[in-house]
Amino acid sequence: MIFVLPFLKRTDDDVYNLRMAIRSLFQWRYGFTDKLFVVGNTPAHVKEEFHSKNISYIDYSQKPKSYSPKEVLSKVVYSFNFFPEDEFILIHDDMFLVKETTDEMLKTIYHRNTSFTEIQDAHGFEFFLNYSYYLVAKKRDEVITDFVTHMPFFFRKNKVLDIIAEYGLLDQATGPAVFENIYYNHFKDEISSVPYDDYVYRVHSREGEGSTFSAEALNSSSSCFIFNYNDDGFQSNEDSIRKFFTESLFS
Repeated sequence: MIFVLPFLKRTDDDVYNLRMAIRSLFQWRYGFTDKLFVVGNTPAHVKEEFHSKNISYIDYSQKPKSYSPKEVLSKVVYSFNFFPEDEFILIHDDMFLVKETTDEMLKTIYHRNTSFTEIQDAHGFEFFLNYSYYLVAKKRDEVITDFVTHMPFFFRKNKVLDIIAEYGLLDQATGPAVFENIYYNHFKDEISSVPYDDYVYRVHSREGEGSTFSAEALNSSSSCFIFNYNDDGFQSNEDSIRKFFTESLFS
């Protein structure tokens, strides 16, 4: 299976995330036949750490402190120049596998069915969500699906290029979540999908919920084979999560 990981180093935490994501990918896959493409400004010491792994590092020029959602999609498309296979899985530097996974698991789309208003209320990305709503709901009479940032997403390369061309996505200020909604709505009959909360261990950080992480709960859960956190959840649980990575997951 081909994995594509767009990367931008802005802080040392970004590099830590990248290292842990790569470690988890190669630890919790059946066999070692996967090929990983990291697209971005990967530091030399990370390349040295994983020199024995089947990884290709694709340099991609971008200002180190800048961030544009469109850049992520541009990196994905740029990576197509380096592998002929049609199927690939998009992953990110804050997505970690915590149990053995099969191709079938990773080809499944993990999503949260919700309304446009609910997403807007939860995240406040007013411009982004209105733009998503225009592209997906109004233009195609479809609904917004919340894929939860940085979950793995299974794509077919040729269909990716078709969607990008139809909507002119590389010419607009858009990002992966908008693109994923468009892709999903086009091909949802071909995609295996399950509710996110049924399978993914989440570090809660919404206001009023508190913020918790439990290695014991994660280890005892048979269904939560992918661990994903958002920034607030990680920051408030940083010590316990890093201890889990270093002492449990990668011992």
